[in-house]
Amino acid sequence: MYMSKATHKPTQQHLDDILKISVDNNKQKNITGMLLYVSEKNETQNGRFIQVLEGEEKVVRESFEKIRMDVRHTSVVELFTYSINDRNFPDWSMGYKRIESEDLPADLKEWFDPDNFPNNKAKGIINVPLTYLKSFNQLYKQLK
Repeated sequence: MYMSKATHKPTQQHLDDILKISVDNNKQKNITGMLLYVSEKNETQNGRFIQVLEGEEKVVRESFEKIRMDVRHTSVVELFTYSINDRNFPDWSMGYKRIESEDLPADLKEWFDPDNFPNNKAKGIINVPLTYLKSFNQLYKQLK
């Protein structure tokens, strides 16, 4: 799981392109996960990405290193890496959600606050975004 800052405000088409490429690549590599883009109405802030990648450790690490080098974002912070027995997002080669920062649940506002990012890792709240993403995944399944 990592977070990063966008280097520019991506258009919906740019985000759709990222998602399509991610889905295609991840299907080939048996990677699953979730991508969240938090956009800002403030014109001086470009928004942030948070992504969870699941799969064989070597394959996920290789994908993450390619992602880390992508010029569309900066300040890439690896939040945590650990082994799992069961995938959190087994049905998604890449689930996606775009959310406006003012629409974030109250307990996530501090986490995504651009003044705190990327120093929030030290605050010991790294499980909050994953919990939110898991909740989004569960809600999505219920609505299908």
